[in-house]
Amino acid sequence: MTPIHQRPELAAPEGVTGQMSWGRSLTDRLERAFERAEGWTWMVIIAVYGGIATMLAAASWMPLWVVCPTLVVLGAWHAHMQHELLHGHPTSREWLNDLMASLPVTLLYPYSVYKRSHMDHHLSDLANPMDDPESFYVSPDAWARFGAIRRGVLLANNTLLGRFLIGPFFAAMSLYREQGAHLIRGDRRAWLDWTVHAVLVSVYLWTVSQVSGLSPWLYVVGVAYPALGLAMVRSFLEHRAVADHDQRTAVVEANWFWSLLFLNNNLHVMHHDRPGEPWYRLPRLYREQRDAVLQRNGNYVYAGYGDVTRRFLLTPKDVPVFQEKA
Repeated sequence: MTPIHQRPELAAPEGVTGQMSWGRSLTDRLERAFERAEGWTWMVIIAVYGGIATMLAAASWMPLWVVCPTLVVLGAWHAHMQHELLHGHPTSREWLNDLMASLPVTLLYPYSVYKRSHMDHHLSDLANPMDDPESFYVSPDAWARFGAIRRGVLLANNTLLGRFLIGPFFAAMSLYREQGAHLIRGDRRAWLDWTVHAVLVSVYLWTVSQVSGLSPWLYVVGVAYPALGLAMVRSFLEHRAVADHDQRTAVVEANWFWSLLFLNNNLHVMHHDRPGEPWYRLPRLYREQRDAVLQRNGNYVYAGYGDVTRRFLLTPKDVPVFQEKA
């Protein structure tokens, strides 16, 4: 019997095959151009800023129980967008990426300070409070000095609910102590960072109040602070204090919502392995290397944020003491 694709009555009309090949070729070229331009990252930037502008404009007639939670999610998304921008995406022009990241949606710190701190984090002894600026651990000596109340607060901060509720406060206090020392010493860069930040925050909060009618205090309490708390849901488990450096960085195999919100940084070990890789390529790399990655990181993996919540909502993930020989 003649194969179907060779039967004359079913053959494509003359010229159609060439047209189909040309169409596929055009589609391939467009996809490659979209990839080279980091189109997915541009779409996130547009969605984040477009979403924030839309919600602020709608705040005068929409109920606060819709406006504030939506802005919280967008604020957490903005924080992860900033993370992507500081790692050199979507353009090769650092000044342009920095400009797009500088809007102080979550208010806590200057983007320039966060950028330097995060770059130091990538070069640090991960989780070591003496070296890693993003560590929530303390030294054994500090733990020994602390009383029961302070230890209890640190243990509470090592639960998922605690990290959401008081994690931003801990991060702010640590940052302000370190930056305050720079300001007291007259560090010009620190003074420039915080002066620019103060101007941007003032202009941003004034604009928010004019466009949305939200008062600055309501924006701080109802949007900025919980947005940082939501962002810290991702960072809650990303590093742990163990002796083997390869086993310090986690993977959370999250669903599409959390993966998009966190721009795939829930696959955190992949980000540290390939910090220059754009966010949308990390899932494919992880799928291709999953077995080897989990073997190397000591199977430090969780089956989504439901799994994380069940285990650690009210239970500390560990005692927050960094031991050199953990």
